[in-house]
Amino acid sequence: MSTYHAIRSSGLVALTVCLGLLACDSKDKDATTTPPATTTAAPTSGAGKPATTAATTPKGDTSGGGKAAAGDKLTAEQLAFYQRAFPKMARATTKAIPKELIRAEDQSNTTYREAFDEGGTLLGYLRDFEGPVTFKDACECNPLKLTLAFSPGLEFKTIISPAPLQKYGHEPMTDDELKRLEAIVAEPDPKLMETPTIEAVVDGTSGATKKAYQGMVVPRAALSTRRIAALVRESQQALAGAPLSDAQRELNTIMLAAAGDPAKLTSGLAAYLKGKPDIRISSQVYPRLAETYAMLLEKGGDGARQADVEAVLLKPELNPEVDGSLVSMACEIAARAKPDGTFTRECLQILDDRANAGLAIGEQPAGIARGLVAAHKGDHADVIRHLGPVLKDNLDRVTMVDPDLVFTLIKARAADPKTRDGICPLIEEIAVHHPRHPELRDSATRAGCAGAITEAEGRRKANLIASRVPEAERTTTPTLQLAEGAPITPATFSRPTVVLFFATWCPHCQREMPHIVQFARDLPGRFKDKAALIGVRTATARETEPYDAFATRFQINFPVRVDTPDARALSTLADAAGLTGGLPTLLVFDDKGRIAYNMAVGPHSDTAQDLTWALESLLSK
Repeated sequence: MSTYHAIRSSGLVALTVCLGLLACDSKDKDATTTPPATTTAAPTSGAGKPATTAATTPKGDTSGGGKAAAGDKLTAEQLAFYQRAFPKMARATTKAIPKELIRAEDQSNTTYREAFDEGGTLLGYLRDFEGPVTFKDACECNPLKLTLAFSPGLEFKTIISPAPLQKYGHEPMTDDELKRLEAIVAEPDPKLMETPTIEAVVDGTSGATKKAYQGMVVPRAALSTRRIAALVRESQQALAGAPLSDAQRELNTIMLAAAGDPAKLTSGLAAYLKGKPDIRISSQVYPRLAETYAMLLEKGGDGARQADVEAVLLKPELNPEVDGSLVSMACEIAARAKPDGTFTRECLQILDDRANAGLAIGEQPAGIARGLVAAHKGDHADVIRHLGPVLKDNLDRVTMVDPDLVFTLIKARAADPKTRDGICPLIEEIAVHHPRHPELRDSATRAGCAGAITEAEGRRKANLIASRVPEAERTTTPTLQLAEGAPITPATFSRPTVVLFFATWCPHCQREMPHIVQFARDLPGRFKDKAALIGVRTATARETEPYDAFATRFQINFPVRVDTPDARALSTLADAAGLTGGLPTLLVFDDKGRIAYNMAVGPHSDTAQDLTWALESLLSK
């Protein structure tokens, strides 16, 4: 596991979205994700005439094409209009919303504005909008002309409009009705938003609000209420996605320009972060920069150091609330890659300086970094001093994703007879999550912790049984069409059956295959004909090795079905059962063809034992 993923998986780094630069994890922290067979389009609520008119608010020059500018040239009239939402607003910058984030009927509304005060502090966002109330001809409504205002955190703030919004019969809303509208669209009743179309809230003949929705809308303005409530949600999604789309394009350009050169990549990412991008983006780019730079130093030593990169890593100045945590994370990444490196030492000095100045740091990654440096020096007391508190507060989580860090503390404790008493609980925790870790048995024997292994086995079995889907909550498996042979249906499962979805090109599947082969070898003697195992070879479009060669190499000894090249069977099952669709996917079905277990797999799992316990639990009911 890479240093970045070790930290990320441990929860010490919180990421909000996945850019193309970064991998998204599946059930197995090292799993390969299979793309879904279908994609989801932007939300719609019915077909009709698209809006073709431009938004009508007081006019002023924009930055053109959605590109960020030093500031829009707002007229006094326009500024006064926007100050109804943000009284301290002094300037604005227009940005583009990618068309794929906007419903088809609203494609003329493709920009939003960032609102700033005189000092340059972001006050929030404004989206000017003009469009029809409904998407059908049934409504004789004037188009909506309004501006939605949102806080920096994208919470809905208010509605402003050049002229009063209208109710049925073109009657203007009162101030109280507008306040009521704002309260409704800020937190609409879920039943209102579940209507398949805007028009569904009114009677098709009389135009009156249906009784089921009265109280959820402004009286005599049901259609406008429903439309604006949806528009608020859609605008929040668009405002969240627009910066990410722009950032993706810019980051892709940086990646292409680097052409596989780590030094060019780190320089490019550092320059990008100097531009102070949205914190949602920078909080993801920064870890990638830290990891790439650490690997660069690990290979090239101090001769590979880059002053421009270190300036960003050590003093990011991205957001006062997270800067300390980011630097602490960079120190941890550096310490994992090169604990004796000059950059690692200087990074830890920066943390000391921040702490002495009363500035926040990330205590957990800082403790890990200092503990790893101490381990490299052989300072066992310092290892215990720094890693002890980290693992005390996060033992289960850290052990699950980073057992080697726990072994670092075990070795430090083992060096001093006075600290050996704390080893067995650590051994037990590793044995729960990593029963086949290569260091586990020897470490337990040397520390006299054989009982910890036994305790861990009991916990593992209890945890597994507790993960079983309750019988009342199991759903029938849909028909899974295959590339060859009969489809998989509930009738396929006349007895508890283990199903392994795997791909020959998937390294994690290859890692798991010997354990499955061993389980298949023991299956007849342990369960006779009461249980079964089948494999489903999926995502075959990416295969590079003939299957016969793969089967020979891994000594496949169980029947294997063949999914479609685009993994349709796996995607269908994942959608129906709420699975990640990662590879490998290992499931245990009951004798009615319903998923009873979704098995976790990992590099140190005891898959054969876990499957045995799962089948025994189904057969013993």
